[in-house]
Amino acid sequence: MYDVLLGHQGALRLADVADYARELGLDSERLVDEVRRGEYRDRVSEDVSSADESGVSGTPTFFINGRATTASTTPQL
Repeated sequence: MYDVLLGHQGALRLADVADYARELGLDSERLVDEVRRGEYRDRVSEDVSSADESGVSGTPTFFINGRATTASTTPQL
């Protein structure tokens, strides 16, 4: 699902995401229900706050020796 969502960043309405879940054989009805009820709203809010406090502005971000590093700034080994 992660790969599908990243591949469709321009189409992430709830109906779109439910369709992707269904195509992958996931429980799309549960997904829609949990989103509508705000099942994970607090957890997501905490993650956003933590990212803001850490100076993270995108994903993926890795911390190496205390410094935020993104895929575009990580040197190839």
